[in-house]
Amino acid sequence: MYYFAIRLGYFLGFASFVYLFAMIAFNAGSQGSISQPEDGNAIGKVIINSIVCVGASSVTALLFHRFVIERSKEGWDYDNGLNGSFVGMVSKKYKS
Repeated sequence: MYYFAIRLGYFLGFASFVYLFAMIAFNAGSQGSISQPEDGNAIGKVIINSIVCVGASSVTALLFHRFVIERSKEGWDYDNGLNGSFVGMVSKKYKS
């Protein structure tokens, strides 16, 4: 059973990476074209904003869960970091 839980964690990490890559492509594709001179700068800003939003929300979820919700436990929770990254991807998508 423990071996299955480790493998499931690897799968969740890989699936969240694939979803992150797809969301970056989706957000960058919202520009519509890259034929104008300033389109590359706009797409670069979108990609950087997506990555920063995902990272910040993941760290915030980890810190909030560790220091506010479960103060008595020691250690960090991998699943909450992944959930925070999904929240960051979705909030970036609906923010613009």
